[in-house]
Amino acid sequence: METQSSEEFQGVEAPFDDPSADLTLQSSDGHHFHVYRIILAQASLQFKTTFSLPQPATEGATVPVLPLTEDAKSLDALLRIIYPTRSPKLPGEVRVIKNILEAGRKYEIELVLDACAESLLDLVEKLEEAVDSEHEDGAKDGQGNQFKTLAVTTLQVYAIACQYGLEDVANKVAHVTLSLPLPVLVSTHVPELDMLSASALQRLLDYRMECAKVASDFDSMENLQSEWTERYRPCLLYWDFDNQVYCRFCRWKTDNQSNPVSPEWLDRYFGWLSERIHEMPGRIVANSEEAILQANEFASRCTDGQCTLLRKLHFPAFADLVASTIEELLSDVPLKFSKQA
Repeated sequence: METQSSEEFQGVEAPFDDPSADLTLQSSDGHHFHVYRIILAQASLQFKTTFSLPQPATEGATVPVLPLTEDAKSLDALLRIIYPTRSPKLPGEVRVIKNILEAGRKYEIELVLDACAESLLDLVEKLEEAVDSEHEDGAKDGQGNQFKTLAVTTLQVYAIACQYGLEDVANKVAHVTLSLPLPVLVSTHVPELDMLSASALQRLLDYRMECAKVASDFDSMENLQSEWTERYRPCLLYWDFDNQVYCRFCRWKTDNQSNPVSPEWLDRYFGWLSERIHEMPGRIVANSEEAILQANEFASRCTDGQCTLLRKLHFPAFADLVASTIEELLSDVPLKFSKQA
């Protein structure tokens, strides 16, 4: 799934094609935007100061032309934030959003931060969907090209959020990194990371480590094992222990009074899950295709057809419950955010 687009600028459109405007802004790639100085001055202290100074005459032009360093696509989006029209939908490209933020800072336009934060949050949502989709497609060990592409965009967004003090964006995109394999993340470099301090990168790694610790919480895993035993016991009348029915073909983990607690294969699944969570703490680990296959492999010793059938029917729903529990645990873990100086 593509999370960015790189369409060429299609040309200047309304309201920036008004021939009665009193100023022309020229983009770095040569496009002319016809604007009104009073609108720019109201939105930008930098433009207001510029317009208060004597302007050199532009040869052969009846309306002053002001060359700018922004390309047409970025300038168009910036002006649509400023102009008193309906809120624009900004391009979903990290490069363009970064250019808009830089221009907003340069021209001192406060409206830019909120507009770009909203656009970045939309992009993060698409990133999360794309990462989930990649896992659902059965990518093994997280070494596919798509994971690398998603890691590039994710790290770009994190770096930009830190640089411009967008805490909500940083928190949400940090959460997305949990479902990306660590080897892919640490081997991915984007130029935006060069603008960050070492402490900003360390905070992202610390967040991941804390999430891994919380998600593999022993008490939570024990409670889920009991949940399976109580809700999804997939067997008929094979072994009656204290008026409770258990499959005699499944080995059982017992408590210190030798009471059955959970099937051995489920204990092995949670052991496998704990290891995988330390590699990739996101909820996707629990109910991925790989997780379902592992559970079935661990339970392959049980030769009872009815037990096997019912386990295969019910375990995916149980794995979703495990994933939801992990997600709930992770929602309480904060990213230690600090605006990049």
